[in-house]
Amino acid sequence: FLLSEYAPYMRQYNAAQVHLHVSRCTQPAFASMLTALERDGGGLDVGALLVMPVQRVPRYLLLLDNMIRYTPPMHPDHGALRSARNMVKKALAQLNAGVDKSDAASCAATIMRLERSVGAVQTLVAFGRRFLHEGRLRLKSVEQMMDASGSSTSSGKQFSNSMQFGVGSKSNKLAKNQFWLLFSDVLVYCEHADTNVLSTLAQGDSGGGRRNGGGGGGSGDDTGKRPFYYVAQLPLSKVALVGRPPLNSKDDKASGFLLHTPSEKFLFHCKTEAERQEWIALLDERMKSI
Repeated sequence: FLLSEYAPYMRQYNAAQVHLHVSRCTQPAFASMLTALERDGGGLDVGALLVMPVQRVPRYLLLLDNMIRYTPPMHPDHGALRSARNMVKKALAQLNAGVDKSDAASCAATIMRLERSVGAVQTLVAFGRRFLHEGRLRLKSVEQMMDASGSSTSSGKQFSNSMQFGVGSKSNKLAKNQFWLLFSDVLVYCEHADTNVLSTLAQGDSGGGRRNGGGGGGSGDDTGKRPFYYVAQLPLSKVALVGRPPLNSKDDKASGFLLHTPSEKFLFHCKTEAERQEWIALLDERMKSI
């Protein structure tokens, strides 16, 4: 039994899927080559081919289970089949124990689904990135800081200089129907296509982030029915401070919180005090580790 051949492949499988996805999204020539190979190869994409060895050993176990089921107990092969099944089951447990279960690997599939659903112009998958949280935050305002000469740092073309905008994004105004995705290194701003739709894209994620809002939602892979659209992202490396508005102020009573960058101050409103506390706690935690 070629356990020694399967183990290295299983360990690297998740990382290989992430590398493949990022390379396909960031290298047009590589993506074109893959498309041509997949077309000539009968339509199976490379990801589907990569998963085949991963599925092979569990299929051996199913095969042996069926053989045992239809082999009478008194048959001379029955004992050998049971021994073989126990060996394969033990080997499968060892292989699963060796699979990369790091946060980056376990969250990669979730981030890929999120990326397809928001129609991001650049890949949201990055090595080491984890999906943490999502919710209906409302970015109320972005206050431009003054430089040493007393001039605003705003470019006049976008409501924020700190955020990275997607091509074609309506970056000159803030939408009412906002949805935000928090990753371990970036905060992503999306706009709702339908105010009654909430994200359910992280369902089934084994490594999963927390979800805020619950509710319905369409398929993450149906780009014709995207629940929301990518607008921009704020790298958390640019955030210097997470804080609250002045006590008992209008924004404080609206469950607001502040994000400060060297050039701007972002004011967010949450629906409830509990949501504000959760967002502040998550962002504070990330600030300490960046």
